[in-house]
This record gives sequence, structure tokens and C-alpha cells, in this order.
Amino acid sequence: MKTNVFYKPPNKFRFEEFNTLSYSFEDSPNCLLTTETGPGPFFIPESIYRIDITEGQTGIGLFIGLKIVNASNCSNLHRAKVEIWQANAEGEYSGFSLLEEGETPPLKPTNQERWLRGWQESDHLGFVEFKTIYPGKYLNRTNHIHLRISYQDQVLLTTQVFFPQNINDFVSTISPYDQNPRFVTNYNDPVIQRYNGCRGCWPKVSGFGTRYIATLTIGVNLQGR
Repeated sequence: MKTNVFYKPPNKFRFEEFNTLSYSFEDSPNCLLTTETGPGPFFIPESIYRIDITEGQTGIGLFIGLKIVNASNCSNLHRAKVEIWQANAEGEYSGFSLLEEGETPPLKPTNQERWLRGWQESDHLGFVEFKTIYPGKYLNRTNHIHLRISYQDQVLLTTQVFFPQNINDFVSTISPYDQNPRFVTNYNDPVIQRYNGCRGCWPKVSGFGTRYIATLTIGVNLQGR
């Protein structure tokens, strides 16, 4: 049976090498156009409207706050649909069987599980928040969360959110993450490399009791709308 994980995070974090590529609404009114990365192999269109997406999954608690803005002028985007999905501590995605090295993900879901998936609608200030767990690694990928933004029934952005390597390293020593011994880091992740660091994909991460808080401004392209 899975149990909750309680621990005290380090007092200081080094918001490190990629921080100049992103803005957090906590620190700055500025924004930029967030990099498009595509959905990856584990996207499922029908997710659940909810703030808490943990659904019994065990791991280090994470609150993620996002501000959705028009990248051309940093104005708030009201009623944008924000979907997120991620791997659990063991590197597994709900709806799909856990893959082994060399296996190809199936084209369609293989089961009805939908934990660590959900969507919210941005408020009049452009904000959404989710309660989840810190994502685990899978196969050749570093820790990340997938994100899709839609507005007026049009998909504007599909991207990924990454985390500082020093926090990834610390999390990997905590159960149950330590049962997932994959050695990929931000420095050799293929998506980060392919998109030159992924502008706009790096939240500000802070300790909050026994959990983390991540905050990030997401800029989308509303040109022509």
C-alpha cells in the first residue's frame, strides 16, 4: 500500500542555468512567447475538470500556479482551458502500461486510469492552479509536466514545464522516486536540447512546508484572434 511522503526540503534553492529563459508572475510583469514542444506520446484528450489531480498517487507534493497571457502585450487571458498531464514517481503515465527500455508507446490508451491528469479554466486575471506531485522521470526524459492551452476551442500551445536540476537530484533520493533510477538530467534531455533550453518553460520553484510551489507565466500567440 502506498503511503504519503513527508520530509523537509532544503532551505535554499539555486534557480539555475535556465532561469533567464522564463518569467514568474511572482517576480515580474514581463512575459515571452512560450516554446511549442508538442504533446508527446501519452496525451489523452478527455481529462477531468479539477484542481487536485493526485488521485492517490504518492510523491512529494507540488502546487503549480500558472498565469496565461497574450505574449504580444502580456495581457491576461480569461477562460483559457489549461490541461496538464505527467508521470508519477515511478515514471508511469495513467492510461498506459509502464514501458520498458526500447518499447514504443501505444497509439491509444490501454486502460481507464486517469490520475495525474486534469484541466482548469483561467480566471479573469489569467490564473490557474493545480495540486499534484513532483513528476518522476521516464525512459530518456528528465522530470517534466506536459501542458496544453486552448482558447475558444482552438489549441494555442502545447509545451512542457521543467524544474531546476538541483531539485530533481534531491527528489531522486526520496522514496518512491529512488525506486526509479534513471540517469537522464536537464543537460541531456532530448526535448530541452531540441528546443534550445525551451524558452518560457522554467517555473520559479520554492519550498512550502513539506512540499514545493512552482509559479510560471505562460505566453501564447493570439495574433489574428
